[in-house]
Amino acid sequence: MGRPGDSGARREHLWYSFIAVALAALLAFPAGVYVGHTGRGQTFIVTVANSCAPSPPWA
Repeated sequence: MGRPGDSGARREHLWYSFIAVALAALLAFPAGVYVGHTGRGQTFIVTVANSCAPSPPWA
C-alpha cells in the first residue's frame, strides 16, 4: 500500500514514533497519577523535567 516507489520508510517511521510515544506514556502516566494524588516527588519530577527541556544557545 502506498505510492509506487515507496519503500515503506514512512510506515516504518510511524511505527517507531508510535512505539516511542507508547513507551513514554507507559512511564509518564503512572508517575503523574502518583504525584498528582500523593504530592510526593513533585520537586524531583519538576527538576528532572526542567533539566531535560532545551535551553537557548549562549550566542
